[in-house]
Amino acid sequence: MILPLLSIYGGFGRLDIMNQDTSIPILAIFGSNDIRAEVAEAQKQFFKGPYRAEVLENCGHFLHREQPEKVTNFILEWLEE
Repeated sequence: MILPLLSIYGGFGRLDIMNQDTSIPILAIFGSNDIRAEVAEAQKQFFKGPYRAEVLENCGHFLHREQPEKVTNFILEWLEE
């Protein structure tokens, strides 16, 4: 059951894809109440291109639904850089 669900991520489980350097610019936005926020800065080491991490306070995993204006502002600001 879980593998078909994970297949939506395309390269999941394919080491030939997962071990490639990612050199495109990355904007990673996390909610402070999401467990993923704990790795926001630590995961920077896995990206070779520009990396920016932002954590939105009082927000969970679905931050684009919880605080859409703030998420939109982060994205627009990042695209202008």
